[in-house]
Amino acid sequence: NEWAARDERIIAMELPHQGVSKTLQAGLAIGRGKFFARMDSDDISYPRRFEAQIRHLEDNPDCILVGTAYDFLTDGKLTPGYELPRRRTYVPGHREGVFVCTPTNMMRAEAARRVGFREQFESAEDSDFLQRILRFGAIDNLSEVLLAYL
Repeated sequence: NEWAARDERIIAMELPHQGVSKTLQAGLAIGRGKFFARMDSDDISYPRRFEAQIRHLEDNPDCILVGTAYDFLTDGKLTPGYELPRRRTYVPGHREGVFVCTPTNMMRAEAARRVGFREQFESAEDSDFLQRILRFGAIDNLSEVLLAYL
């Protein structure tokens, strides 16, 4: 609420516990920007994350979603520089494995709203979402480390 009072671009929402999918849907419904960034409350975005991802999406119109390389923090120990494949495109009938670190996701909001998050996949809403949004464009991963995944 404090940040929202200082910056009109920020919308503070207080929702009852309703699961990840419903909460993500609420964020998509209220958001006003061209892009939608996903991040979990225990992760840390590095200062240039949004700048780099927005630039990539603007420079690559065929890219629908962009993730980043990330550092992994567990038990207070940082393992630097996890990278994932640079690009995935849709192949009919083919189910991809993990190809983007969910809290690094930034996507085109219009496509995210069209695809949406489905409650019946609550424990795997991110995988379900990625498989479906891939039909609208490529998914890229930046090689730059822009998040600490906790």
